[in-house]
Amino acid sequence: MAGRSPGGPDHPDRRDAGVATAELAAALPALIAVLLAAVWVLTAVSAQERCIDAARVGARAAARGEPDSVVRRWATRIAPPGADVTVTRMDGTVRVDVRATMRPAGSVGHLLPTVSLDGSAIGPAEPDLAGAGGGNVSSGGDGGG
Repeated sequence: MAGRSPGGPDHPDRRDAGVATAELAAALPALIAVLLAAVWVLTAVSAQERCIDAARVGARAAARGEPDSVVRRWATRIAPPGADVTVTRMDGTVRVDVRATMRPAGSVGHLLPTVSLDGSAIGPAEPDLAGAGGGNVSSGGDGGG
């Protein structure tokens, strides 16, 4: 043993050289996939909150007696892109539903699921406006209601 140096070819540190790099190279794709999935979940949760907020804003506006076209415009500004806003007035209440579909973008979009989102808010119409739209049901779109 007198002729061996501590850093020779049979030393344990030499035999393990490069193993950490190989393990990192094998684990890196999985780490990136987990990171992409986490970002997608956070994006979907944020968009869900936007649907809920849009429905609340729309319901408050509708309860004040704003026309359905204005309610849809305000809700659409807050909702995720491409959302459908529905306003329903009936029996002294107003209901605003916001529905959206999120599709992942980019070259990895096919690896992540499409998510359907929705938010609704119901509120009482102001007493002097309760009869203004009673029984009037309108759906999303550009037409007035």
